[in-house]
Amino acid sequence: MANHISEQPERGVLINPQEVSEWMDDYENAQGQAHEDQLNQRRREDYKMAYDQEDNVITVWLQEKSSPKSPSYTGKGLAWGKATRAAVWHNVTKSGKDYLKIKLEEPRDSGAAPAATKKPSDDIPF
Repeated sequence: MANHISEQPERGVLINPQEVSEWMDDYENAQGQAHEDQLNQRRREDYKMAYDQEDNVITVWLQEKSSPKSPSYTGKGLAWGKATRAAVWHNVTKSGKDYLKIKLEEPRDSGAAPAATKKPSDDIPF
């Protein structure tokens, strides 16, 4: 067995330096993107909480439309002292005029399922 490094047989390289450099670049880019995503999420949360709710004021935010029927904006606020959700659609008439369609509703209870409606029976009680 050879004791000097020049006398040892060549074993090969598991990872060449270029691959290590590319891997490190990819890792740093992924870390940078994850950090940027976290910062953007914090900014959105701070922006949404940066207002005080006033009665008869509803704040809406631009939404990415998942379908043509999805609202352009959604938000919430107070209307006549009650919590209210809002959905706003930006539309254009056939003549080319812009208009907004706004739907206001009470907030949904996120934990409860919709109440089942009782089907009327066919028996007439008289």
